[in-house]
Amino acid sequence: ATIIYDISKRKKNEKDLRENERALAALMEHLPGMAYRCLYDESWTMNFVSQGCYDLTGYFPKDLVDNGKLKFSDLIHPDDRQLGKDEIEAAISTHTPFEIEYRIITADKRIKWVWEKGEGVFNETGMLLFLEGFITDITDKKEQEQKLEASRENYKNLTELSPDGIYILGDNDRIFFAK
Repeated sequence: ATIIYDISKRKKNEKDLRENERALAALMEHLPGMAYRCLYDESWTMNFVSQGCYDLTGYFPKDLVDNGKLKFSDLIHPDDRQLGKDEIEAAISTHTPFEIEYRIITADKRIKWVWEKGEGVFNETGMLLFLEGFITDITDKKEQEQKLEASRENYKNLTELSPDGIYILGDNDRIFFAK
């Protein structure tokens, strides 16, 4: 007796899965930052880290996955470790996404500001399985913000400490600012 099964649907599903995996890998490779999946533990043990990890941190993904060479928590600036943990804990308790900014110390000892957006992934009973998210470099943005704030402070000091009256004219010689 011979039994014949039609496996064309299974073959199509396998082909579709391979194409989806290829597309996802291509997207991950071109992100300006790093996608991750990690455990919610003291080390932020990474289960997955995209290739953007190297450009962001100076470490290869294998250096961070399963705490290979170092723990992700070791990269976070010591002054920022508790802040991020508190915000993530609050998001986990409410099953909402989180967004945080903090500093990391790269492999070459530079300090970078990063922005992270992520969320907890829970099972059907509500138990946290892991965190997934994305981290990107915002150092240039933070430096521009600091320069703008310093410029505002200088302008404020100039106008407040000046013994002379100061005014700024706008369009049609309208007084825009006066002190």
